[in-house]
Amino acid sequence: MSLNHCNHGGPLQPPTLVNRHPPQPEVSVIIALPDHLGLAIACVESVVREQTCSRDRFEVIVVTDGSDPALDSRVKELLGPGDRMICHATTNLHLLYNLGAREAKGTLLFITEPHCIAEPECLEELVNFFATHDDDGASCRSVSIHPPNGWARMEERFHETYLRMFSRQDDWRKVHLRGFAIYRDIYLQEGGFEHTFGRFSEWVLAARLHSRGRQLGYAARAAVRHPFTTTSRQLFASVRDFTRGECAYRAISPVEYCERYFGHAPEWAQREAIRPSIARSAFRASWRSLWQSALGRGGCSMVRAQVKALCQLLPVAFLGPRWRLFGAAWSLRTAIARSTVWRFNDRKLYRAYCDVYDRMVRYSRIEFIAEHLASNAPDPPEAFAYRLSGVQEEWLVGFHAVERWEDEAFRWSGPVSLVRLRVPKGAYDVMIETRSLRQAPVPLCLGLFFNRHKVSSSSLQWNDGLLSFRIDSFMFEQSPEQRLILTCNPLRPWKVGVPDRRELGLPTFSIAFTRTVEAVSDGDQRPSSTFRQMRFDSLFSKGRKS
Repeated sequence: MSLNHCNHGGPLQPPTLVNRHPPQPEVSVIIALPDHLGLAIACVESVVREQTCSRDRFEVIVVTDGSDPALDSRVKELLGPGDRMICHATTNLHLLYNLGAREAKGTLLFITEPHCIAEPECLEELVNFFATHDDDGASCRSVSIHPPNGWARMEERFHETYLRMFSRQDDWRKVHLRGFAIYRDIYLQEGGFEHTFGRFSEWVLAARLHSRGRQLGYAARAAVRHPFTTTSRQLFASVRDFTRGECAYRAISPVEYCERYFGHAPEWAQREAIRPSIARSAFRASWRSLWQSALGRGGCSMVRAQVKALCQLLPVAFLGPRWRLFGAAWSLRTAIARSTVWRFNDRKLYRAYCDVYDRMVRYSRIEFIAEHLASNAPDPPEAFAYRLSGVQEEWLVGFHAVERWEDEAFRWSGPVSLVRLRVPKGAYDVMIETRSLRQAPVPLCLGLFFNRHKVSSSSLQWNDGLLSFRIDSFMFEQSPEQRLILTCNPLRPWKVGVPDRRELGLPTFSIAFTRTVEAVSDGDQRPSSTFRQMRFDSLFSKGRKS
């Protein structure tokens, strides 16, 4: 502390205490300038000049990439003595927010976008919310800046639909850049945004907070005004960034965790289906099954199923991901064109908008997968027993998502399904555990192939929910990876009134390989069925019901 005195001949003034260590702010408002949409000045002014919250209770940290020095100078003029501007050259928006959070001094962080206009009571209501709630973080309410056209109106309606879900107390999806507050120490403890995942890093952080027991609330009385996209091009840039981040995150994260929080992504789950070599293997098996069905061994429904599969596999077998990417792009352009037709009918335009959004997601996933497959071709791990609920999705093609029956996990196969596996070359008795779940009048018409070789139908043995057959060493490929392919006549639940549009083939719990001796001409020397059953039970002794 120091004393101030007046020495200009007047009466002696009482000393004034000057605090060299002013109190820390309660709230740090972090604004990253890129993507400001021309509203950066209005955004900063709404915080530094228009808040009902006392100015000494919050600080403003503006983080810029330095790409627009003139704008940076204009914004800096608006900042107060306790505010700061940080410059860091990067194109990653979420990295800038992390940098701002590290420099913040406030107990609370309030993260918002540079095109959002804070309502005058926004910060005061946020402080009141955290004073009366035990939440670790909270999202604020977002209201629309008057939408200028039909596209913006549809995005506003789309946003409001999902906001009703996200704002529920039991919903974890409350981290978004429009307006999100969290205690600074918790944000830093949990690592902040994983910025390499772009816009998807908001959901990554939200899921991590929820998985670690953090409670997120909804501060409905704190609000920001937000503009919505006016063209499909603007929307696509946002959706593409989010979706590519989602795929990148799924590529390195456990399937169970991703499906719990982010749901099932069919394009990602079946990503290996658009690898040309996989498509060719499945095509050969489907083609041979089709011929057998056409010769009277499968029936018309089996023929239709395999013809459909062949039509899907053939272009991919020759063109790879480019074919699927072309189809997704064509589908997206068609949907966008259809949305322009209904621009004067809000009911139909909203349906068209949702369709465009879904097709943008699909295109972005396929685009990422095409790049991912080109740079990733790992071999499956060596194993003699595979529980399909635990097998990584990249080793499976044509199987549906994991589901449960009597507390045991399994997967349904499709009309053509493939398992990528690695077992040493040799002769094996193979057992597939199905639990006899498929009880329907539709014939199965099962075809089994090991690499390029078909397993003889006469050698298939069914016994109490176990399907057994034999493979020999001559069936193996030279490469480490081997492929077991199943073709069948699928069940179609929707045809019997069940609201399920999947085609369901063989219910598969596990696949086990047991070494045996090569078949010789003077007799069959494979182990007895009793021995095979004992060997199978030993492979899966844990967790299997008697």
